[in-house]
Parts: sequence; C-alpha cells; structure tokens
Amino acid sequence: MIFNPFSKIFMHMENSGWVLTREAEAVKKILKQINIPLTNIPVRQVCYLPDKYYAINQSQFHLLGNRQVFDYFHGIPSVSPQFSELFKSLKLKKNNFAKIRVSNNLVKNFFLNEGFSEKISMIPIGIDLSFFSNIEKKESTKLRIAYDIPLSSVVVGSFQKDGVGWGEGNEPKLIKGPDIFLKTIELLKEDITELYVLLTGPSRGYMKKGLAKLNIPYKHIYLKDYREISKFYSMLDLYLISSREEGGPKSVLESMASGIPIVSTPVGQAFDMITNDVNGYSSETWDPDELKTLSLKAINKKNDFNKNSRQTAEQYDYFKQQGLWRDFFNDIMKKND
Repeated sequence: MIFNPFSKIFMHMENSGWVLTREAEAVKKILKQINIPLTNIPVRQVCYLPDKYYAINQSQFHLLGNRQVFDYFHGIPSVSPQFSELFKSLKLKKNNFAKIRVSNNLVKNFFLNEGFSEKISMIPIGIDLSFFSNIEKKESTKLRIAYDIPLSSVVVGSFQKDGVGWGEGNEPKLIKGPDIFLKTIELLKEDITELYVLLTGPSRGYMKKGLAKLNIPYKHIYLKDYREISKFYSMLDLYLISSREEGGPKSVLESMASGIPIVSTPVGQAFDMITNDVNGYSSETWDPDELKTLSLKAINKKNDFNKNSRQTAEQYDYFKQQGLWRDFFNDIMKKND
C-alpha cells in the first residue's frame, strides 16, 4: 500500500544511551520488520520524537509540515508536580501532534480525563527476550564468585538511573524513589543479616552514599553493553522498584524474563503487569514497611514465580508488538488533513 505524501517515518533519536534510546532503537527495528520505510528528511513526513521534552519544547518539526507523534511514558502532574509546566505547554500545543503513545493505563487514563482521547494510543514498553534466559544455578554461582559477591548473601538489585543529571548523581532523582529504596533496605537488614545490594546504571552517587552510611555492602557496575544485563539479574534474589512514578520501568519485564522475584510500588507497567502471589508483588502504597513485608515474601517464594513471570514477559516481546506499531503508524499515514 502506498501512502502519499506521508509515506515514511522520520525518527529523531535521543542519544543518552539509556532506556529511551534503547526503546527507540527497538521501534526502528520493528518498522523495518513491518516494511514501513524510514527517512532522514524531516519534511512532510510522519515525525516520531521519542523524547517528550524535545517534542513539546521544539516547534521546527511541526512547522515543516510533519505529522508529529511522540512517547509520553510518565509525568502526571498530580503525582509528579515537576511535570506541571511541561503538560501545560503540551495542552497549548495539542493540535501540533497527530498521536501520543503511552505505555501504561495510569498515564492513558490521565490523558483520557484531560480530553486527549482522539490522540492517545497505548503500546507498552517491550523487551527483546533473546537477551534473557533463566541462567542455571551453577552459572549464577560462578558469576557471584567472579564479581566477588558472597554466595551466602541475599542480593537485592536496582538497575536504574536515580541521580539528577549524568554525573555522579549525588542529588537524588526523587521520582525514582532512591530514598524509599534505602529505607526499605534498612528495614530488611533487621531480618536479613547478609544483605547485599547490586547496582548498575549511571548516576548512582546518592544510592551508594546511602548504602555506605547504612553499612550495607554493595557493588556498582556500569554496563557498557546492555546485552550483558541478564547475567546481573541472575545473581539476584530480588529486584526492588521503589519509584514514585514510572512509564515502565523496563526492569519489570527484565526481572520477569530472568525469573527473578520482583517487588514494586504501584507505578506504570508494573501496576498493569504484576499479579500478587502469581508473578511478583505490587504494593498498595509507597510505605517502606509494606515494601519490606512484600520483599520478604518474594525472597521466601523465589522459585515459585519463574514460569508465570517468564510467561508474562513473553507477552511483551517486541516481535509480538509488530501489529500494534503497524496500526499506530498506518492510521497516521492514512489520516486525512
């Protein structure tokens, strides 16, 4: 089928090398698989801008006659007031955008209540399952030895960016809840004497200083190749998400794909995907005492969730999202002005 004149997709790639970049690269790959062509010329095309800040604050793509679409994974002003001005700007520029892609029901319902029903499409953040597998116990043991993590320890993982900026990250990015994480870990230490925290991701200075102050051993490893992330999940006994708001986070699916128990605050896709006592635990509040209780449950039931967790992750493999993306872009390409 020929779409004219909006027959190609121009993607403005965000180049942090972090989650937004990986998600945009995955979408780019999907477009090639479903034979929707890409272009380097951002004039009178469908213009996909994964970064909501860039999309809302920049006007040149709209002025060039494009049909603009962008991702809005999180940023509900009532939950995260720092997004209030950004959302006000979006409402003023609402007609500049053909579609807005959201990843979870919390954000979807927010936009519907704000009068964006004709512009919203929900496509969850996905996962490339080829990077993940349930690593056998003996391999996990070898990895712990290689990274000098005590075999007898209970290892809790946090693989995200939770510091402000791209430096050391000594100022906490509170939307990610590093303060909640530290308090939960402090409470867990009362019941787990050999508690250990494994960190990856950039800008973890606040977290590292907090763990040192609590006298809780940890290791921070910044991965240069995302494809190595699976082996770090395999060393865990629990993955803990303590965010105040999220679009995903991607670590929900990564943990499930790796067969690692997960405990999360009620945010983003975690809220949509986790069924308590089936594939993990989602708290009702952001109370560290509740997170501690759920964490102890998850650790004690470590091997009970493997099959259900993997099955959940399989539903969100990028390969299975091809139809969603085909419908999303075809609808925009065929739309009459």
